[in-house]
Amino acid sequence: DGRIVMIFAASTMPTSKIMGFYDSTLAQLGWNGGDGNWTRGNEKLLISVVETARGPLWRIMLQPN
Repeated sequence: DGRIVMIFAASTMPTSKIMGFYDSTLAQLGWNGGDGNWTRGNEKLLISVVETARGPLWRIMLQPN
């Protein structure tokens, strides 16, 4: 039971800036964790880079814990 959401995004920003933004912002919203792996209640949020034929994409996935 729970939400399942997966989106892909492209960015030219360095990985350190993107992960730094999420580390700071998600903590303010009650999420625990860091480095691409956060939890809150019975949900987890995963953020990672996926290599594709057209270049890297960011995958943001929310799913039940």
